Amino acid sequence: MIPVLVVAACAVLALFYVATPLRRGAQRFHGGENPEATEAEAVKRVALLGILDLEEERDAGKLTQPDYESLRAEYEVRAVIALRQVDRARSPEPDDDLEAEIAALREEMRCSRCDAIRAPGNACERCGA
Repeated sequence: MIPVLVVAACAVLALFYVATPLRRGAQRFHGGENPEATEAEAVKRVALLGILDLEEERDAGKLTQPDYESLRAEYEVRAVIALRQVDRARSPEPDDDLEAEIAALREEMRCSRCDAIRAPGNACERCGA
């Protein structure tokens, strides 16, 4: 009876040990992280690692310079596209607070009398107001 309990306890511990990373992975996707951003990050990481591999292959003499340059350009394009996808996935809407701040600064730079652009806090060069 005791050996059966020991084996059962070991099996439960082994199952818990194996399942822990799987639970963390599920929490990562359901815990607020955007799956599209995560996928784009992975694509970006693969592209950047590909560039490093290309550099090593070129340094080892396995790639000619023209082949290296064309392959590197392809990987760079993939990385840039992935970066844009990450940005879009993380913030799909423009930052309204930033737009409001820019509009307020533009308004502050306009002269109230003649509507000319002036440095904030300085007198207008056109009308002197």
